[in-house]
Amino acid sequence: MFGIVKDKKVLAIPSDQFGCGQYRIIQPYRDLAISLNPMSKYEFRLLSVKPNMGIEGSIIDRYDVFVLQRVITPQLLKFAKEIKKRNKILIQEIDDDLFNVDPMNPFNVAMKGSQYKAIFRESLKISDFIHTTTPEIKNSFVKNMKIPESKIFVFPNAIDTNHPLVQPSSSRRKELPQDKIIFGWQGGSSHSNDIFLLQCAEDILEKYPNTAFAFCSHPILFTSTFSEKFAVKFKGRVFQIPPIQDKFDNFPNIPSMYDIGLAPLKINHFNNCKSWLKCIEYGIFGVPSIVSPIADYVRFEEQSDKACVVSYENTIKDWENKISMLVENEDMRKELGEKTKNFILENVTLKKVNKSRIEFYKAIFES
Repeated sequence: MFGIVKDKKVLAIPSDQFGCGQYRIIQPYRDLAISLNPMSKYEFRLLSVKPNMGIEGSIIDRYDVFVLQRVITPQLLKFAKEIKKRNKILIQEIDDDLFNVDPMNPFNVAMKGSQYKAIFRESLKISDFIHTTTPEIKNSFVKNMKIPESKIFVFPNAIDTNHPLVQPSSSRRKELPQDKIIFGWQGGSSHSNDIFLLQCAEDILEKYPNTAFAFCSHPILFTSTFSEKFAVKFKGRVFQIPPIQDKFDNFPNIPSMYDIGLAPLKINHFNNCKSWLKCIEYGIFGVPSIVSPIADYVRFEEQSDKACVVSYENTIKDWENKISMLVENEDMRKELGEKTKNFILENVTLKKVNKSRIEFYKAIFES
């Protein structure tokens, strides 16, 4: 169809090019653009911005709606205010409860001396709508920030099944020993206070010669979690996979290297607001996961008919028991892996979640 006049134009601006930006802005709005722009009266666009780079105010006149991710810098707040000054719709995308960050989280160190909480608070007040990942973040903002419930919409994290690296043919399982059961973790440096639970890896490797442990993160995180003798003691059975530092598109198939995926979290308010992302990153490859009992992991367990294993005690010993259970039971691993993948394909694909986003935009455009 040619000559369509676009009634409404949406510009989405990610905070980064990695996980947060990819799952919450880049992938969803790229999909909306591909799916809708050629035939719809709505137009969706992405704008890539480098850290601390200003955004030209002239761009505001060309769009009707702006989606900004985590407005916590003076530059972005200034841009947000200009959007409102010109009577445009401002949507803020948030994937963490930034008012309740664990004191030990590296984010606090990185933001020390900044006024990010005051900036964030002001940005929430001027946002027309807020999009987030879990009901827990929504409830926290309603209760603690007095934001009207009607302004906050939950769109769960989802998997872009069209991404070339989540196809079965992109599995990297053959890169690790085929005669071992690989239990592994992958995550960012912000989890330095969560992965103490993985200290059970040494007992698992001691008890089961047919296992190997894989760890994908910054090397400093590995050395601060395990003893100096750990990798030497289990030479050939401990694998440090380099973290992805160039671009996200080299990341999605890392979980395919594992037979058992681990998602440990310390129990606190900040983590309880996190999403089930690790379950679906592992699960799209049919890898069963063991998780801590935060709200969204428990929700995943309930909605998927117990396709993941929840360590409700969340102790090192209970994690050892849960990993042992899956190591000893190949049929259970296969059953949970298939159940997880089927649940994702039926309920948590990007296409399915984006249907809710489309309905949201129709509601605000056509009201």
